[in-house]
Amino acid sequence: MDQKAVASSGRSPGRADSCVRSGRWKCDPENQIANIEFVINECYSRNMGIEHNSIRDTAHLREALGLLGSLLAASGHELAVAVIGGSALLLGGRGQRVTRDVDVVAFVDGGVLTASSPNVELLARYVSGTALELELAPNWLNSGPISLLEVGLPEGFLSRCSVEQFGGLTVHVADRYDLIHTKLYAAADQGPQSKHMADLRALDPTPEELDAAREWCCHQDVSGPFAQEVDEAVRWALRRDHE
Repeated sequence: MDQKAVASSGRSPGRADSCVRSGRWKCDPENQIANIEFVINECYSRNMGIEHNSIRDTAHLREALGLLGSLLAASGHELAVAVIGGSALLLGGRGQRVTRDVDVVAFVDGGVLTASSPNVELLARYVSGTALELELAPNWLNSGPISLLEVGLPEGFLSRCSVEQFGGLTVHVADRYDLIHTKLYAAADQGPQSKHMADLRALDPTPEELDAAREWCCHQDVSGPFAQEVDEAVRWALRRDHE
C-alpha cells in the first residue's frame, strides 16, 4: 500500500489544487469517485507539493477514516481492517497524542485475519485521495506491521477488538491487552526513550500482562539478542519513577 512521495514542483495552484482545497468533490456522492480519481491522477502527474500533517487527535483521525469510508461506500465497496499503534490508542480513548499514521495489522474477512485483500489497490488510491484532501502523508494508513501475522497475533485478538464503522470501512480496534503486547514488541526494538515505551507505560500493564506480552514477543523473534531487549523493555515498563 506504499504510495510514492509527492514532490514539490513549484508550480502555481491549478484545477487539481483548488479541487482538493475546496473539498468540492465531497459534496455530491455520485461524483465523488470521478472527482477524486481526477485529483489523484492530476496531482501525481504534476508532482504537486503538499505539506504533510500528522494526525492531531481523535477527531482528526475520525475525520480521515470517515472520508476514506465514504469513498469506499460511494464506489460500492466495503473493507474491514484491524489496527494497532497510536491510532488504536486514540480510537480506544487511551490518550490524545499526535500520531503519524494508522497501523493496519490485518485485513478482516469473514471473521478471519488475513494479510491481503482483493480491494487493497482501491484502498491505496482512496488513502491517497484522503491524504490530498486533509494534507496527510500519502501512506497515512498503511500495513507496515502486517508481518506480525506471520507468527500470529495474541490468541483471541479479534474477539477482544472493539469495532467502529466509517461508511464502507470497518475498523477493528485492538484491545488494551493486545496493545500491551505490540507496544512491548515495538519498545524492545526502538528503546526505552521511544514513543512506544511512553505508550506502554501509559497502558499501565501489570507484571502478569507483561509476562504474557514478553512470551508473545519472543515468539515473534526467537533471537537471543532480541529476548534481552524485551527483558530490558519489561524492566523499563515496570519502573514507576518514569524517569
